[in-house]
Amino acid sequence: MAMLTEEMIMRNRTHGGYKVLLDELWEYTEEFNADIVILWEHMSCKALTGMHGMFEERAREKGIHLIWVTHDLFDPRVVSRQGVRDQVNRYMRTVFGEEPLDPSLEVLPDDKSW
Repeated sequence: MAMLTEEMIMRNRTHGGYKVLLDELWEYTEEFNADIVILWEHMSCKALTGMHGMFEERAREKGIHLIWVTHDLFDPRVVSRQGVRDQVNRYMRTVFGEEPLDPSLEVLPDDKSW
């Protein structure tokens, strides 16, 4: 199982491996003094699913909020752009207890967003 995970096409084609995916992410958060990281979770790509817990663990250690946004790069009918915005808005409401300054900006027309 470990060998298959290591040799998966998306895993072995991700340049830099763990150093780029984990170490450098947290270096950037320190450099930019970020307190929130949004990670994109592509529905069809399961190659990095095993690292999900590693991202969560490191974020907890560093006290950084992690927002996982599910999307489908190839088919916006599965998760629409509005669906992506809704996920971030839901996190802001439930975790931070925040409300938008202008609620009219929460729902945007995506009919011409090709």
